[in-house]
Amino acid sequence: MTLAEELQKEKIALEEKADETLHEARKKADVIIAEAQETSRQTIREAEDKAREKAEILLSEAESRIAQDTVVARKKLEKELVGLIADTTEVILEEKVDSKKDIEFIERALKERQVA
Repeated sequence: MTLAEELQKEKIALEEKADETLHEARKKADVIIAEAQETSRQTIREAEDKAREKAEILLSEAESRIAQDTVVARKKLEKELVGLIADTTEVILEEKVDSKKDIEFIERALKERQVA
């Protein structure tokens, strides 16, 4: 075999080896890219889940504060109503009644208000 033929065979062998190495590198790169994409999807899902949980917590806290504020407002309104009823009773009767009688009038008025 001549030197030129041997060099040609080596050239072909090296080209095949280079093609094989390049093919393997592409396969590895594809695997790395697929893993990176899956990792990023998982990270996004986790972030969305955390955001959803935080939103639910914030919503729950807001609902709780609204409920507390409603209770406070109702108590305040009821206290003001009791004062108005006491003032009205005095005006109607044209005299100040004792505390016991005042409480009886107020309780009766509140019961009638709840029934209506």
